[in-house]
Amino acid sequence: MVPAGCLALIVLLQGAAQGQIHAAPSVACRMSESDARRFDAQKAGTRVVRDIDYGTFRWLELERHEIERLAASGIECRPEEAANEIHIAGRRFDPLVHPIENAESASLKAAAEPGWWIVQFAGPITDDWLWWLERAGMDPVQYLPVNAYLVWRESGPGAEGTRLASAPFLRWSGPLTSDLKRRPMAKLGEEGTGRFEALVYGGRGVEQAVGQMEAVGCRVTGSFRAQPDGRLWTVFFEATTETVDAAARLAETLWIGRAADRPELAGEMSSVVNAGGFQASGPIPGYLDTLDDFGADGSGVIWAVVDSGLDRQHPDLDIVEGINGPGCETPVPGDDLSFMKHGTAVAGILSGTAATGRADADGFLYGLGVAPGARLVAHNGICGLGPWPPDEGWESLTRAILTAGAVGMNASWFSGPADQQGYDSSARAMDILVRDGNFETADIAEPCPMVFAAGNNGPAAMTLRPPNHAKNII
Repeated sequence: MVPAGCLALIVLLQGAAQGQIHAAPSVACRMSESDARRFDAQKAGTRVVRDIDYGTFRWLELERHEIERLAASGIECRPEEAANEIHIAGRRFDPLVHPIENAESASLKAAAEPGWWIVQFAGPITDDWLWWLERAGMDPVQYLPVNAYLVWRESGPGAEGTRLASAPFLRWSGPLTSDLKRRPMAKLGEEGTGRFEALVYGGRGVEQAVGQMEAVGCRVTGSFRAQPDGRLWTVFFEATTETVDAAARLAETLWIGRAADRPELAGEMSSVVNAGGFQASGPIPGYLDTLDDFGADGSGVIWAVVDSGLDRQHPDLDIVEGINGPGCETPVPGDDLSFMKHGTAVAGILSGTAATGRADADGFLYGLGVAPGARLVAHNGICGLGPWPPDEGWESLTRAILTAGAVGMNASWFSGPADQQGYDSSARAMDILVRDGNFETADIAEPCPMVFAAGNNGPAAMTLRPPNHAKNII
């Protein structure tokens, strides 16, 4: 049965041309219900490229002079300037204005082979439209800004795919070429090889993708699920520049970037400054009074510190459970192996109790954290001695702390020393894990809120360090 929403769209959008370059670039705009009623009453003579009714608003594509003409008559259609753009691999382009035309694209279009495609929709994406993709034999795997999806196509378009290509809600579709699977990369060092990571399609089993990567010369060193259903996997490998080029041309490959080889620890700010407890002369004591006024101090909350570990004997820390990360094993699980005791310092800022009662000459209590009533789960997986990223994947960190009773985690660290590729696979992983931090409970989504020390870098462009480009973290 065809969803009712799709039938309504087909009627509403009948005759919309697909895959053609507009003579004059049109602009997408959003119109309120009240303005839409006035527009319907007097739209005669208006050249409308698209008109989609979402119920609470209308989405139109008009030539810019038409938007200006409507505004002059008191009808606002707010331009969405980037709505027709595709954002991928550091590029932003409108495929109808700047189409992808090269030999690789032409070859992929002609081949009836499995592979990744970009499907751009005519407006904000609806469930009905994704249903149509699935019916046409495509697997919509990853949203792509602004109104597009990366989809896996098992074979040639067939009858359903041909009908889909002319569907009125589809603006453009085309194969994902190798140059759109990665950003330009810096030259490799004298050794001529580098460490990389790739997102690959796992719907047919990750073994096939790994085998193809090894066949073109990649030395695969590890892999793990990139999302609960296993449709995407993260694969780590070592390769030369030429081998990376070959890996990018493989059908299963969705994205390739440089892989971090170590975590790096971040600094922090004091509780009283965060609470606004300062004057022109500097911070002022009294943070516990601030918490009393606020009516909350973290009591009843169990929070995880995933870091270098915590001093399990520290009198200012209320630790309910400790977890050893790979390569970070200690006799007392979760203990701090690092010489700088970074995790202990972070935990003190988070929920230090100041149990010793010691204070400096100005009355500031030593070891008083932001939420001194909270209890802690200590995870020492960022000790720097184990594999990075963890062999079992990023999800192994969140699964462990959720199983231990924590409701979220602090992450005062980076994955790698510098921002090289913007939103990468580690950022994508964190965005998924915030919503579901335990892949083992297939029928239950277990959220895992995360607080990252993203503010330690900036404000210039491309200075956030991975995975701090993630959208769902705090």
